[in-house]
Amino acid sequence: MPDGTEVAHVLFGQSDPNQTGKRIIMDDSAHLYPVKNIPDIHTWEALALFKKRAEEFFHIQDSIAPESNRHRWATFEQQMCTEDSHIPSDETLKFFYDAFRFCYAKQEASNFQNITGIISKVTIGEHESAYLESLKFQWNVAETRIFTDSLVDRDISGKEIMDLWFEEECDHCDREEKERLYISRNLQCDEASRVFLFQTVLAAGEPLRLLYDVIEPLASENLVVSVPDFFISCA
Repeated sequence: MPDGTEVAHVLFGQSDPNQTGKRIIMDDSAHLYPVKNIPDIHTWEALALFKKRAEEFFHIQDSIAPESNRHRWATFEQQMCTEDSHIPSDETLKFFYDAFRFCYAKQEASNFQNITGIISKVTIGEHESAYLESLKFQWNVAETRIFTDSLVDRDISGKEIMDLWFEEECDHCDREEKERLYISRNLQCDEASRVFLFQTVLAAGEPLRLLYDVIEPLASENLVVSVPDFFISCA
């Protein structure tokens, strides 16, 4: 940009503070903040696993959804189902969703909720805590997106459609499980729901990327996290 400023990380999870639709320009510099000691080896293993798996997810995401388009697709600015839906091939989608699942499924130590919980417990200052809350809020917005599917004749949330695709285990009775499988089969055959899932994963990928940036410098010999100086609070 001519004035040397950069576009800040704008959290899609917020109620839009910019109703005019203009791009928000601000300094997006970040500083390192100390955290409490983390003596538990299993916690360090979870953090290392998250970094590794998030990097794998970002590598695939960047190849199929360049940043110039990713934000627009993730925020559903594109029509839900068009001939040019930008959905990758099934083989590419499999790699994409398999990589995302490691950061989503409850049974994975590298899932978003587990990692944000770890960092929330060791942060010291209010600024860092507020930023983590904003990331959680953005993740929740991805999960609470609503899509009305004509094949199942009811609303489907982002969380429900991701659960159907990424959770291996469930604690439902036989009747509920039959309904779950019926919905899953119908969603996989419906192009509009495939677009919705793809866009929901892209939306969830934004707080994943920002969380990775937070913990990227964190190591046993470097007890700090990186947090932007400016961000849009969820409060």
